[in-house]
Amino acid sequence: MTGALEQAQKAGSQRGLTLCHQALGAVQYLLGEWDKSFISYKQSIDLARQVGSVFGETLGVQRLALLETKLGLYDEAHNRLLQAHKTARESDSTMVRLHSTGRVLSTLIQNRLEAGDITQAVNYVAEGWAAQQEAGECISCDVLIYPGVVPVYLALGDLEQAKWACDKARETAASFGSRAWTAVALYLQGLLAKYTGDRTESLRYFNQSLEMFDSFGQPYDAALSKEGLFDVNCQADSDLLDGQSASLLEQATNVYARLGAVSDEKRARLKLDNFNASSPR
Repeated sequence: MTGALEQAQKAGSQRGLTLCHQALGAVQYLLGEWDKSFISYKQSIDLARQVGSVFGETLGVQRLALLETKLGLYDEAHNRLLQAHKTARESDSTMVRLHSTGRVLSTLIQNRLEAGDITQAVNYVAEGWAAQQEAGECISCDVLIYPGVVPVYLALGDLEQAKWACDKARETAASFGSRAWTAVALYLQGLLAKYTGDRTESLRYFNQSLEMFDSFGQPYDAALSKEGLFDVNCQADSDLLDGQSASLLEQATNVYARLGAVSDEKRARLKLDNFNASSPR
């Protein structure tokens, strides 16, 4: 990635630099280098604006807003996304209007869900499906919506739709042959199985997603899987909630704290406090 960035710099290609900074920011985000990712996304947006690339700007804004959402900057990210959504819908470019809109909506879903505004999240889910239907089949766009819609459906208790979305996530990952998307699909299956109380299946899915995320070097996603494993054992008999399970949650909490994922850290620390309070001395 740095090689491509250097080549774009030597060639003096601002459009090339825009794409490189976006891609670099995405890699840094997955690797848990969120401070660097924030800078890369900002640079990509600035460069896109300089060359008049609406698609590049919208994509950069969508990715930056996802990072801001994870950092707990819900209002800033939401306002940024609303402007990007307006820009995309009003664009004369078919690429921007159809494909950028779906990407922005996928992040709007996650933003409102994590901000606790489930009503607005549901509205964005409906818009997201409409945008997907309008754009037609686009694997790279379609796959982004599932990490948001599955938790929304579970929050609503709509198991039928949650299962359908999980199946679509798995099918999309398989059709593209992406191990990274397969790991996400496994995690979503774990969430569904946890909700339905299927301990065996949820443990299997979370362990598989954890193994894959660890192999990719993705600390945040691995931490979510570890937290999922802890939650599953919390639902089981108390003797199953051993020190190893608590250790997984502590590891996840430390990752959230290091990254600055404030809402995730707060949620995990509350679980740890409750566990420690109820554990025999």
